[in-house]
Amino acid sequence: MTDRYNEMLASLVAKLAQRDRAPAQVHIHLVTMSKWMDYVSRNPEARQLSKEAQPAGVEPFYGPGVPPAPAQDPVPAHIRRRVTTSDLARPTQAARSLIARYFVTRLLKSGHTPGRLGFGAPAALFCYIDRDMGLSR
Repeated sequence: MTDRYNEMLASLVAKLAQRDRAPAQVHIHLVTMSKWMDYVSRNPEARQLSKEAQPAGVEPFYGPGVPPAPAQDPVPAHIRRRVTTSDLARPTQAARSLIARYFVTRLLKSGHTPGRLGFGAPAALFCYIDRDMGLSR
């Protein structure tokens, strides 16, 4: 089932680049999360991860914030560095970080600069996905 879903996503990405006013194919990249989870899960120790799932209730930690946010991560590293969350279907913050690094590396190698799409981003940047998926802004 996962393979079929991934095939459908790849088809959507390929067709998206063929549409009028669509971004060029080199500007579209599909990150298949299931393949990356398989890749990370094959040898987690090489990435300082554990195959165990995190217990329920572990919240992401983005670094020290404004008080009363903690100055240090309250979750021990041996729990933080696990591959999946408690439901076994989602990658942890540590696993997502590895996937994000791959994606940013691909962007940089293709000559792009990572940035952020904020509320001021032109609506034209969103119209391709919204229109194809039946979503509206």
